[in-house]
Amino acid sequence: KTKTKTRGKNASKANAKRQSGKGAKIKWDPSGIVYEAVLSNPVEGATVLLYTYNAASNSAVFVDSSKFGVEPNPQTTGADGHYEWYVPEGWWQVRASKEGYSSFSTGDVNVGRNYGIDATRDLDNDGVDEAAEYWMPVLPIQLDVNLPLVSKAKPTVKAIDGDVEGVVVEFSKYMKPETVTAGLFTVAGKVPSKIEAVNAEEAGDGTKAADGTPVKYASKFKLYYPAGTKLKPGKHKVEVTMTDTGAKAKSYADAIVDKLPYKGEVEFVIGQETQVMYRLYNPNSGEHFYTASEKERDSVVAAGWKYEGIGWVAPAESSVPVYRLYSGTDHHYTMDKSESDWLQSVGWRYEGIGWYSDEDETVPLWREFNPNVDPSAPRNNSGSHNYTTSKSEHDYLCSIGWRDEGIGWYAVAEGTPT
Repeated sequence: KTKTKTRGKNASKANAKRQSGKGAKIKWDPSGIVYEAVLSNPVEGATVLLYTYNAASNSAVFVDSSKFGVEPNPQTTGADGHYEWYVPEGWWQVRASKEGYSSFSTGDVNVGRNYGIDATRDLDNDGVDEAAEYWMPVLPIQLDVNLPLVSKAKPTVKAIDGDVEGVVVEFSKYMKPETVTAGLFTVAGKVPSKIEAVNAEEAGDGTKAADGTPVKYASKFKLYYPAGTKLKPGKHKVEVTMTDTGAKAKSYADAIVDKLPYKGEVEFVIGQETQVMYRLYNPNSGEHFYTASEKERDSVVAAGWKYEGIGWVAPAESSVPVYRLYSGTDHHYTMDKSESDWLQSVGWRYEGIGWYSDEDETVPLWREFNPNVDPSAPRNNSGSHNYTTSKSEHDYLCSIGWRDEGIGWYAVAEGTPT
């Protein structure tokens, strides 16, 4: 279980001891959180009260802070739902409440035995339950006495978000996952291919199902797009609906979803998956070589090439491939299919798709041709082309005689070549 502001046993024992005035008794802490459904969902603004047992009247007595020398009673929980008192040895009970929720007491005759170590109604250990309610003994130290508050409020769709795989629907309450089914929804007009509880968590009170497995609740559910749907990088707007027919989606407290049928739209941006492109230079032949493969980069460097850093950032995939070809001494790269086909017809070897060009044409890669190189010649036949995102490098090469051949393809982002 998730613990909030808990401490190790030894640390707890050391930190729990406190004095409250001269001759006061050692004090120990009952502490925990107030939560709804699951421990990761603390309740803020809950009122928590501390009671002690009066043997003479066989009844609960509200603990007056000034008389008992303990922290303020009652306490109001903050965003973390935490409460804590330091009390002398004795019998104690904690109660929690908040408007809109069912109140809870660790003395509840139905569940009180589950709250606090050795909680009991047999306070004198004679085999007879003389107390009407359960009481926690201190000692032992009582940590993680976590109090569940239950809300019968009807859940609503709180928010929706989208990504490349589907849409996430968030409810205002934790739900029973088995009641939130794909058939209750449509995404872009179609039933989702599947649904998955995103943040499923075991019930905070340790409730078990009939088969003995822990009961789980979730507030977020991912609706996967219908089979065959593939969203490209960029801005998207997707409509999500939830029906009020058929099976009913229920909260952990069996409240049925309100404000149905529901229809909403979610706008989101799918980022582009990218890959860096490595740039290398052969000082002997003058050829620049480009690859996305670290293994190929390292192999080429081992063969004597100079590594010049990242040439550019390419999309991991797009509808515009850049073809890689090899003459036997020189590499050529082009996104022009007809140029690729022609080079193959005159003897260049096709080496497949080297990478992809950015469909949004974000950053141009300039292409320059060295007229002093003839790839078909038996000598001086390598390094015929250079490709760069640097306009200054492009302009310089053109100024010393390289021919400007325009834009070779496009990158997602510039690189950092040396």
